[in-house]
Amino acid sequence: LYAFVEPLYPLLVAKITGMIVHKASTQQLWQWLLDPERKRLRKHIERAAQMLTTSEDDGGSYYELYHALSQCNNAAEKVTCLRGKLYPKIEAYVFQKNLADIITEMLLNKLSDSELLVCLDPNEYNRLKTRMDQAITVYLGALQQNTQQQLHQNTS
Repeated sequence: LYAFVEPLYPLLVAKITGMIVHKASTQQLWQWLLDPERKRLRKHIERAAQMLTTSEDDGGSYYELYHALSQCNNAAEKVTCLRGKLYPKIEAYVFQKNLADIITEMLLNKLSDSELLVCLDPNEYNRLKTRMDQAITVYLGALQQNTQQQLHQNTS
């Protein structure tokens, strides 16, 4: 499903896929995916995309985020836009400016734009929290490994 939606809506693929999976049964999904023309699947994809992009009432924060990213002229502008929206949430979580910088860059480098959009949705805070916790764990593990290597070199 993700692979089918991604070329159509790369920025919204994660949210659209989640919306469809949440509402449809496994049997329905298989029927839609096995249909050679995939008319019903396309209809659900278009309905989800329309909901997210055409009305602030229906799309909520996705409407704003989608249009902000859509106005970016290149990848560097998208990263800057995402960084500006992601950093304050991370800083509020970790309470340390330096760590917030590091975790923000880790998430920007690791996650797709589509997944970052999902994480930025206020209704998906637990997903963002999980990603921040994972990044913190990776960072602390690398820091610990680096410290141990330095100690080992100093004692050799």
